[in-house]
Amino acid sequence: MGLFTTCLWQGVVERMAAERSCGDCTLCCKTMGVIEIGKPRDQWCPHVRQGHGCAIYDTRPTACRGFFCRWVQDPSLGPEWKPSKCKMVITQDVKNRMTVQVDSGAPGAWRREPYFSQLMQMAKNGLADDAILMVVDRGHTHVLLPDRITDLGVVGQKDRIVLSKTPGPAGPVYGVSVKREP
Repeated sequence: MGLFTTCLWQGVVERMAAERSCGDCTLCCKTMGVIEIGKPRDQWCPHVRQGHGCAIYDTRPTACRGFFCRWVQDPSLGPEWKPSKCKMVITQDVKNRMTVQVDSGAPGAWRREPYFSQLMQMAKNGLADDAILMVVDRGHTHVLLPDRITDLGVVGQKDRIVLSKTPGPAGPVYGVSVKREP
C-alpha cells in the first residue's frame, strides 16, 4: 500500500486489521480525542483497561469502531512501528494528510532513530503527491519538509494547513502555513 493511499473498501481494511491486531496496545486510547464521549487528546480514555483494551468494546463510540492506526493497516511498517513500542500513533487523516500523534509521556519520540529518518523519507515521498506529514508532539504541530521541520505551533481543529510549492534551481521548494479559522 502506498504511503498516503487510503483503503476505501471496508473489506480490505477488515482483512488488514485481521492480519495485525492491537494486542496489548492501547496508545490510541490516550493520544486520540473522541468527541462522542468528550475525551480530549493526550489523556487516557476512562474506558481503557491498560494492556487489555476497551472495557466498553461492544458499545464503544462510532469513532473508535472505525479507527485503525496506520500500523494495523500498513504491513510495510515494521514491528518497531507498533504504537506501544514507538510511542506514536500514525493516522491517515485524508488522502494527502498523515498525522503522527506522539505520546505525551514520550515527548520527542519521533526524533529518535530509526523513526526520524523513516518519517523524513515518508514526508519526502508524500510531497511528490503534494501530501503532508504532520507530527503532533505536546500540542505543537510540526510539518516535515525535505530540507527542514516547520513548527506551526498549536493548530486548531478548524484551522487549515496549506502547502505551497515553488520551482527552485534544484527542484521544488516547499513551504507550509496555517490559515486560521475563527
